[in-house]
Amino acid sequence: GPYSPLGVPIEPRSNSNGGGENGHPETIIKNGQLWVIYQERTGNGQPWHLRVTSYNTKVLAKAVSSWLNREHPLN
Repeated sequence: GPYSPLGVPIEPRSNSNGGGENGHPETIIKNGQLWVIYQERTGNGQPWHLRVTSYNTKVLAKAVSSWLNREHPLN
């Protein structure tokens, strides 16, 4: 560190029971994709579920590069 997050990669879903939450992620990079496996629930007292999503690593690299150049220029 120190690390600066670009943002929330997966917005928690919510319902009338309150705000949702995500937690306990694991990541795997395979064939140019960043796979994220995580727990999700839609509100307080709701059951937890396992979810999976993926991101193209080239797209992520461009987003990080753009953010670094905008927020933290190296020159």
